[in-house]
Amino acid sequence: AIAILLALWARERTGEGQYLGVAMLAGLLAWLPMFAAGVTGLGPAPSRGEVPLAGALACYRVYAAADGRYLALGALEEKFWAGFCRVLGRPEWIARQFGADQEDLAAAVQEVIRTKTRDEWLALFAPADVPLEPVYSLFEVAADEHIRSRGMVGPGPCLGVPVKLSATPGGIRTPAPGWGEHSREVLAGLGYPAEEIDILAAAGVIREGGRSL
Repeated sequence: AIAILLALWARERTGEGQYLGVAMLAGLLAWLPMFAAGVTGLGPAPSRGEVPLAGALACYRVYAAADGRYLALGALEEKFWAGFCRVLGRPEWIARQFGADQEDLAAAVQEVIRTKTRDEWLALFAPADVPLEPVYSLFEVAADEHIRSRGMVGPGPCLGVPVKLSATPGGIRTPAPGWGEHSREVLAGLGYPAEEIDILAAAGVIREGGRSL
């Protein structure tokens, strides 16, 4: 919806229409600003396991491969779980998908997954219709060819603009403002006279340029 509004706004001024790129992948990446900060110089990356959305089912969770990297399994539908079990060579697990022994089943799956590296499993599952995907580190995301081709990694590096407009694509021109960087501009825009802003700054009521005045 925002992309449509932006394109309409641009058309009003240029008289030209344009193609709108609104990929789901770009939208998902835009939901990760706090986590992405770990690879853009603003803070540490989160450790796996700190995010509360963990799977209670063996067919829908993350598994560690032999090389210490991870695979995300999303085989909630029975056909996907059946395909997963067959590729593993464990067809007897198919009937246990929603059983009461989920932790035992997950431990058994984990034992098998640890026998190969992440990329070896990906190659093995490539021809199968199974939702098994790599769990990338944020550094791998930033280096991913598809992500970079979509302009989602800036020169900083930082995340790009998630909505892609063909004629007015937009871009990251400045870093995030410092704490209090625009205090004076905002207050002036609200009608505060300069001398009153000076008083507020001198009293330490507002911040300017990231410093407490």
